[in-house]
Amino acid sequence: MPHESQTRQHRLVHVQADVCDYRAMCALLASFRPAYVVHCAAQASTQMGISHPSLTFSNNVIGTQTVLEAIRQSGVPTHFHYVSTYLVYGDAGAGDSLERLTEHSFCKAVNPYSASKAAAEQVVMAYYGSFRTKSTISRSSNNYGPYPQSWGVIPRFVAQALLRQPLVIHGDGRQSRDWVHVRDHCRAIDRILTRGTVGGIYNVGSNCEVSVEELADTIISIIDPSGGSKVHVAQDHGRERRCKLDWDLIRRELRWKPAEDFSTSFRETVEWYRHHGEALSPHSGTDRQPRNDGRAESVLEAC
Repeated sequence: MPHESQTRQHRLVHVQADVCDYRAMCALLASFRPAYVVHCAAQASTQMGISHPSLTFSNNVIGTQTVLEAIRQSGVPTHFHYVSTYLVYGDAGAGDSLERLTEHSFCKAVNPYSASKAAAEQVVMAYYGSFRTKSTISRSSNNYGPYPQSWGVIPRFVAQALLRQPLVIHGDGRQSRDWVHVRDHCRAIDRILTRGTVGGIYNVGSNCEVSVEELADTIISIIDPSGGSKVHVAQDHGRERRCKLDWDLIRRELRWKPAEDFSTSFRETVEWYRHHGEALSPHSGTDRQPRNDGRAESVLEAC
């Protein structure tokens, strides 16, 4: 059985469990009988996917199927929402004339992490098609804001800047990412749950493309404008250069759009890290990836 925290705050109960543990998932469903399950559990590091592909596919695909099967067998009338990623579309290359990727674009994953997320999406759609499990999927662009995983590019850059170390950039730094604030992403998920089409897929973006080089320069300008520096190192294969996301569907159908201003909220994010050093792991300022303990960092939210 999973271990349940004794602390309840604002109706939130934290339960640490493995999403691949069928009995644990069944016990949670029986205990809480949630109206919604928002499935965020993932081995979410691209580098971890390259280093440990079997673990990544197990956590991300089998874990998703395990939760869905527990829902099916429980009989609880739950709406299952799968939090996917826009990286399932793969590498769009470079240039301003690229076709924007819609929910109907082909998925062309280029690494085990994004492939495992695309495969999990197929599992979700299969359970909806075969068992009518009420479900929706969101494909979000990169998130930023407080409390992210400490091995992400933003906390890594912030930690390096605070330690007065050069910011390590993989490749030429021109890799471009669309960034959406975590609060906007949460609002989008809420809108999908309450107004979205069952069985539907929604892109969640912001039209805020920033290159890795620009990201590093911005962090240096906030933390160490006089002495900050950068260093470029070789980049592994299996990394997306650019993904130009079209999120017009959620805007038109669900009347959602991002509310956060990137310039303001990104500075707030960096300042949050400056005052919450404990959120940076011992390896945030290095190029090391999270320790592989055989389990995904996972969240199963019951509302």
